[in-house]
Amino acid sequence: MAHSKDHYIKIWGVLIVLLIISVIGPEIGVLWITLITAFGIAGVKAYLVIVHFMHLPLDKKFCTYLLVTCMAFMLLFFAFVAPDIMNHEGRNWVNTAAKHEVKCANLAHDKKIEKDACKKMTYPEVVAFSKSLKAPKGAKRPAPKAPKTPKH
Repeated sequence: MAHSKDHYIKIWGVLIVLLIISVIGPEIGVLWITLITAFGIAGVKAYLVIVHFMHLPLDKKFCTYLLVTCMAFMLLFFAFVAPDIMNHEGRNWVNTAAKHEVKCANLAHDKKIEKDACKKMTYPEVVAFSKSLKAPKGAKRPAPKAPKTPKH
């Protein structure tokens, strides 16, 4: 079933309008509007491309089953992996880079250390420095050590 040139231009126009809505939606700042415009409209755009540009309904049913199966496995993979990777710690790993960034940002926000100086320190040094700030009054607080520079 061949479509006229006007048909493709209309679909392209709809895709452009949906793109504009999906860009403006998150600017409102309401979470459910952001989710609807980001994921709901993305699904509608994907459907329009599949049906009108890829002509998937005209293909053999095997291609449709293959596409649906791949999408199901992708969603299943995401469902099992997402809870672990969206945290700073998992069952078998620790994201020390993220912890380091958060700790440096908190120290810089509290004006305890410059962010650049903090970033040059290793994570254990940042933790030690942070603990030294919480030392009881009268206890000697060590100054942060300058990072070691490699010799050339």
